[in-house]
Amino acid sequence: MQKINELFAAGRIIALAKYFEGSPEIIKYTNKATGQPAEMRQIKLAVSVTAGKSKKIVNGVVRVPDGEDPAKVLAAMNLQEGSLVVLDIDSLTKIAPATKGAESTWMLRLHAAYPLEEVQP
Repeated sequence: MQKINELFAAGRIIALAKYFEGSPEIIKYTNKATGQPAEMRQIKLAVSVTAGKSKKIVNGVVRVPDGEDPAKVLAAMNLQEGSLVVLDIDSLTKIAPATKGAESTWMLRLHAAYPLEEVQP
């Protein structure tokens, strides 16, 4: 509960979700400004959020600092499939559907995700 209080006191936006899966990623690209090869390290998370009677699976992305291994960071997060997690949200973006008539989806940019068990007393 202390972690949740700290997040609120810091003005962070948080949400409670059910964790499904995570995958580490290293995206290689060319920096347009310098022309040099570069990398973006991140962890993709799939979580289920509930709004009223509606449940949605949404994707979240946690940036990993340069030089750190996303697989090791994901393992250190200690997230278990089906467990509740507290999401520390940086931003929320609505993504248009890929096909006509399909529902739009959401992408969360996350500062972090914490197992609920770790933030409760």
